[in-house]
Amino acid sequence: MNPVARSEGVDPAVLQGQLFDLWSRKELEVLRLQAVSGFSQLLDPLVGLLTMLENCPGIQKGKSSTLGQFILTEFVRWRRSHPQVTLKELTDEEKQRLQLSALSLIIASQPGYMDPLLDIYELGTLETSHLLEHVTYLQSIGGYREAALLSMKVELQKELDMEQICVPLILLDKLPLAESYVRDHPELQKRLVRLLDSWCIPDFNLEELRRQYPLLSLSKHQTDQIQPKLLSRHVFRLMEKFSVDPSVFAYECVCASSRSSLIFLLSLKDESFKCCLSDVPVLMVYQVLRCVVGVDMEWRAGFGTVSTQRVALIQLAVEGQVFLLDLCAHSLSHHSLTVQFIRTLLTDKNVLKLGYGTSGDFRSLVATWPELKEEPLAVKGMLDLLHVHQQVIHTTFSTMEVSEGSPEKGLSLLVQQVLGKPLDKTEQLSNWERRPLRTGQLRYAAADAYCLLDVYLTLSKDPKAFGLPEDLCSISSSQPSSHGPAGDNQECVKGNGERQATTVAPHELRVVCDNMLQGLGRFLRCLGVDVLILENTDDHKVAAELARTEGRIILTSGQPYQSLRSQVAEGRCLTLDCSEKARDQAVHVLKHFHVHLTPSDIFSRCQACNNNEYLKVSREDMTEMLNKRGLLQDNSDLHNTQVPEGWRSPDAQTFNPHCRWASRSVLDPETFRFRGGAEIQLETVPPGLLPRIPEYFICTGCGKVFWEGTHYDRVLSQFQEVLHLSDGEVSSQP
Repeated sequence: MNPVARSEGVDPAVLQGQLFDLWSRKELEVLRLQAVSGFSQLLDPLVGLLTMLENCPGIQKGKSSTLGQFILTEFVRWRRSHPQVTLKELTDEEKQRLQLSALSLIIASQPGYMDPLLDIYELGTLETSHLLEHVTYLQSIGGYREAALLSMKVELQKELDMEQICVPLILLDKLPLAESYVRDHPELQKRLVRLLDSWCIPDFNLEELRRQYPLLSLSKHQTDQIQPKLLSRHVFRLMEKFSVDPSVFAYECVCASSRSSLIFLLSLKDESFKCCLSDVPVLMVYQVLRCVVGVDMEWRAGFGTVSTQRVALIQLAVEGQVFLLDLCAHSLSHHSLTVQFIRTLLTDKNVLKLGYGTSGDFRSLVATWPELKEEPLAVKGMLDLLHVHQQVIHTTFSTMEVSEGSPEKGLSLLVQQVLGKPLDKTEQLSNWERRPLRTGQLRYAAADAYCLLDVYLTLSKDPKAFGLPEDLCSISSSQPSSHGPAGDNQECVKGNGERQATTVAPHELRVVCDNMLQGLGRFLRCLGVDVLILENTDDHKVAAELARTEGRIILTSGQPYQSLRSQVAEGRCLTLDCSEKARDQAVHVLKHFHVHLTPSDIFSRCQACNNNEYLKVSREDMTEMLNKRGLLQDNSDLHNTQVPEGWRSPDAQTFNPHCRWASRSVLDPETFRFRGGAEIQLETVPPGLLPRIPEYFICTGCGKVFWEGTHYDRVLSQFQEVLHLSDGEVSSQP
């Protein structure tokens, strides 16, 4: 079919109609030939192209591309063999008219137009005012992506408000496009990082920001990306990518009036402290506290005064840097964000805080900010190295190279024992409220906080050398036989100097089993261990999330180990041999963590739901409940003498699990439901058991009914090698 020709050439509208018919019928080869033929017969191809594009429909359902995109692609190909088709022969007025028409076609509903039109009609040569006007128009109709792309193509970044372009992109989860927008523009890069940084503050209101962009419709996924934890990661990534100096951050709301060193940043270079007296924002301080931070505080020595001293200086040490917060500066100590920052830091369980004798620090902190007493701190993720030190002294006193009567004590002694050189405590009793602080005080304060990191890292690398468990965080204040998941190397010392492994009760070991170890998880629950088990459909990363949020240890196997290990603290992920039987894996876990297993731990936790609370029910009460439910047909059920396989006589009753016991008040006597909603699974109780089993144990979490039988004996036999029996228990066991 040939296009209808006129004396002056082909009618572009008619040609477009013919092409549309072929496009609709998907006759692509004929369509391509028709387009090429039609382009050659256009009187003015550049004018004709725009006419055809203006009449082309946008995106159609079921099609991955549009007719307009096809026409543009073929026109670009055709133009290569017709280089004379350019704007050169046109007057300035004609050229601008065509360029403005082409510019108006760059909209969201016509994807793929931008690059060809920019090239064919040389839109980069248009006056800046026209380009800016169209960018504004694109933003007004919600074409934020197109506005950003056009601005980048014609290099308008310096003419536009960076936030107006980038904020919608970030909200739409298109941060990489925003990063491209500021590429090669250092000042805009700093502003982008500062923008993301400002969204991390506690007072940031996402809804208020969204109201500024009413055309934006955000999905739940996009909304979930705007949270401080994720944003702070982007801030650090971009700071490194763009080589942004941290000093570009200014805490205007606190520090605008002066540069009085409210917060000191001390950088570690060549093992010496370099003090940078520039203002560093509290927000910036919080963002660098990503993994482990040493926390220390200084106050003026009381010399016998009864009242608790107020904190004068807070030291926060991270790898390579120490931040000193000067609380003697009224504008800092009395600012709401400062208090909020300290509260957020101390209650964030995902940030490991290291201290030494922290109880005194917390008392002074409350004296400094009474609001912390009105709304008490729920400190999480805190490791007091004083408790670690107590265990170090207790377990390694015979090998420590510290002479009797050593002048060192406290933290200085720990540093000497672990790092080989004590702290210089000369400035300890100096006046910490006098300003300005001397260089010696700054060095002392920084060293006091930073040494906590060095001590922790050294102990973590080789805990065995110091008689410590693999997981230092398991050491509690109950020195030195602290309870908690311990590594292979955990030891303590008896009164006679003989070393023995410290132990942990099964209920104190909290683990999450990867979905490849579900059998192991059920065995461990059977032994009283607190176990969460991933479902078959769960991703492996769920284990890491549970480990971090609930303080659990990951048990995994095979390839996921390396990935999971990198997502949790050292010693919080154990890999097992998947070729072993679940029973052997369970024995390995018990030995690895030195679990002290007793007969009372067996079946102390529900294998089905991990609950460790039971309701004890007598035979009479169970009979009454079964009768109410109509599960006893007649009295013959009660006199059936056939003993079900797997259960033994009441004469052998020894089951006394170490669990929590519920009162009858937690059970509704009419519906047989517990307060949590679980209903007793009465239908699982064989009526023939009633004459022989005097007591029943009902899980309050799921309603499952248990009673003692040969399953109990079987478990005792299976785990005999790791079972600890008292003298009475030994005599009663077969």
